[in-house]
Amino acid sequence: MAESLRSRKGINYKSLNDYGLPALNLTDPVKISTPRKKLELTTARILDKVVAEDLDSDEEGSRSDEELEQLRKKLKNTEDSIRKKKEEEKAVLKKKIEEGEKVLKSMKGEDSTIDDKVKLTDLRKMERLNSKVDKKLSDMGLFDKPEIKGDASKKKSKLKIKLSSTSSESSSDDGVNRKKGKKGNSDRKKCIAVSDSSTDSEDSEDDSECEKKKNKRRKRKIKSGIQSKSSDKVKNQLLWPHSALQYEYVNESTSFKSLDIKLFTAGELEIITSHGISETEKSGRLNLLKKITYYSNIYAWKGLLAFYAAWLRKIELGQKSWKDDPTCIEVPVLSPYILSKSESSSGNRIKKLDPDAEIFYPQYMKDSLKRDNSNMKCLSKNSGNKKEKDSSEACKNDLCKLVYEGKYDVLKTDKLLHDHDLVFKSSKLNFEDCKIKTLSKINVDYFKLMLSDYSDREICKLLEFGFPIGFHRNKESMSLLRDFKVQKEVLQVKNHRGAVEFPNDMEKYLVKELTKGAIIGPFHVNPFDHGIILSPLNTVPKKDSTERRIILDLSSAGGTGVNEFIDKDNYLGEPVSLTYPRVDDLVLLIKKKGSGSHLFKRDLARAYRQIPIDIGDTFLVGFAWNGHIFFDIVLSMGLRSAAQICQRLTNAIAYIYSSLGFDIINYLDDFAGVESPELSSKAFLELQNVLASCGIEESEHKAVGPSTRMEFLGIICDSVKMTLEISIERLTEIDLILLEWLHINALEMLTVVVCLKLWGTKLRGKRIIIKCDNQVTVTVINTGKSRNQFLQSCLREICFVAAINEFELRAVHIAGVDNRLADMLSRWHLHSNYAKTFFEETKYIHLEEFEVPNELFQFIHEW
Repeated sequence: MAESLRSRKGINYKSLNDYGLPALNLTDPVKISTPRKKLELTTARILDKVVAEDLDSDEEGSRSDEELEQLRKKLKNTEDSIRKKKEEEKAVLKKKIEEGEKVLKSMKGEDSTIDDKVKLTDLRKMERLNSKVDKKLSDMGLFDKPEIKGDASKKKSKLKIKLSSTSSESSSDDGVNRKKGKKGNSDRKKCIAVSDSSTDSEDSEDDSECEKKKNKRRKRKIKSGIQSKSSDKVKNQLLWPHSALQYEYVNESTSFKSLDIKLFTAGELEIITSHGISETEKSGRLNLLKKITYYSNIYAWKGLLAFYAAWLRKIELGQKSWKDDPTCIEVPVLSPYILSKSESSSGNRIKKLDPDAEIFYPQYMKDSLKRDNSNMKCLSKNSGNKKEKDSSEACKNDLCKLVYEGKYDVLKTDKLLHDHDLVFKSSKLNFEDCKIKTLSKINVDYFKLMLSDYSDREICKLLEFGFPIGFHRNKESMSLLRDFKVQKEVLQVKNHRGAVEFPNDMEKYLVKELTKGAIIGPFHVNPFDHGIILSPLNTVPKKDSTERRIILDLSSAGGTGVNEFIDKDNYLGEPVSLTYPRVDDLVLLIKKKGSGSHLFKRDLARAYRQIPIDIGDTFLVGFAWNGHIFFDIVLSMGLRSAAQICQRLTNAIAYIYSSLGFDIINYLDDFAGVESPELSSKAFLELQNVLASCGIEESEHKAVGPSTRMEFLGIICDSVKMTLEISIERLTEIDLILLEWLHINALEMLTVVVCLKLWGTKLRGKRIIIKCDNQVTVTVINTGKSRNQFLQSCLREICFVAAINEFELRAVHIAGVDNRLADMLSRWHLHSNYAKTFFEETKYIHLEEFEVPNELFQFIHEW
């Protein structure tokens, strides 16, 4: 069997004998006696089975090929039959079209009264057509319906003919008719249709269709009453007060926006007393008029007109009805139009303030120039200093000039005061509850778009609604607030010598910040309904500039210690993990880009002063200058949380820039980048574009273009030499810091010398322990040596005093916070508050005052 299968398959298999196996006789039973024979039998059976399966599979494959050929033939026959049927249908359709054309031609030939080109004069002779056109025009209200004679109205037309707009004759005739009067056949300006129906039913159907179209057009043309030519679609057309006024009291140019409160009230009463409105509308208009009348002392009239227009438009559009309350649109519409306290005359809403409580508004400034303003001159009279007097007058004139030139927005100040009251009364942060947007120029939408995948997404809300300064409001911190409701209290606020001795710099700063919209003021007294904190001002010289940097001292005891209630390790309930980049980070970028790579940097202008703060924290960052109060609405120089907020913002900007495929590091307001020479110019320009897109102002004169050598954080980086250098300016600065450090150490050491010389005779035979918060002084006394010549001289003076008075001396270091009383004595000359605090904390301690002679500050010998 196996051989037959092999032969049928055509496979040249060897027989079992070729493999040394006996042939099998499958017809006779086989007796298997050994395992070897069993194996031979099993192998033979497996081979036969495999060959049989291959044969069956080939037979099935051949059968499947035959079926496939048959299916292809059937598909081809089907496609041929479909094609034939389509051709037959085309032939039938062509035949029908030809028959229809023949019928049309025959019909046209039978009616000899109609030519290929129908003239308008022929149609005018058809009385049946004229009567239908007159009826249509009459229904449309174009002219009075003419009388139709009986015989003419019974005639019927057989054909429907549409006049061609391209016909020269009809065009000319139609043009002539447009020049004629409004009555008769000359008024028919549209195409005239003649029905080919022989029954009146079809004519009525055409009439109904035309009537429906006409109604749709009429419904679509309902217009708003605010303007006679308005094309807005409204559901309920309303009367507006300017259109209801009696003609003798107005003129043609009177519009809704030109109405004053008197004409507005008159027009509204005309509408209410008319008979064409419902009781619901009458009641709604009365309530609306009453609300607007009451609000006229709170909001500007322009805003009240906008409020009225917004509410009536909602009713016209079907969004609201006269039964609804318009309170829902008051806040978004009226909030920009709040009147200032001086402009408002409502004694019930705002308590009457004394004249000195007026805000410094333009009209007040104009009046103040005509009178002797004693408040402005009080400080200069008391001090007797001519320079202070001159600076006070200059400051007043500069501020007046600023307002007169329109660079100071008084309405903006009013809005900020109002917004502050809302946030303060809510007892929550602005971004949590009120969500009043800041007036910053920062492009918040761009940040939202570019920071969609950024880990610190909360920064978008803080940019939009202002950064809280992190002040913890509790019983102790809120006790620092003072009223400052009297001008005398404002004049008593003292600033540091750094501000008082540079009045011109202070005046330039105030004018600049007012122009930039970074501060609000000036105010004679506290403009808020609650207490405020006024901190002293100071100035320090700017690096590489003759200008001075103005700082608000929020840390000193004299400044009421706002920073004492700001947690440096926590912000908005989250731990502050602020890390600044180092020069080493820039070195890693240089190594990444390779030798010869280009370095560049850009710097922000007024970095802190571009970042808005929560409007609810404004009362905490106030200051006084020449008897007037100002408030920061941006980050203050001197605020404890300002650095981490600024770094947080520049981190977000660096992320945006990095997402464009460039490397950058940011240190507060400085950005430094490294790129290959081929891409450095593009990277430098792209950084400028990112800052501009963010709405951040850049200090262009500080920008450094791509180069192989650049200074960053006081270190000069050279990508060619691959070296770091310290600039000469930086070395000089370090020397000055060391000198200052030595100066402090010298004063501390000299204090110990004076103390021992003053009370040395009373210390005879005793062991003395001196507690000092200066570690250098403690080390020098205990070790008995110093490399500094002055400190060594002080040490020898101490040893001499100890020897002649026979006492031993040892020093112990204590923390500065535990040595506050001594620090207050050393700062006694800076502010009267130090003396006040010192006496309050020592009122239960017996103290004796000693006068120190000048000779005690001199060394006994030239050591």
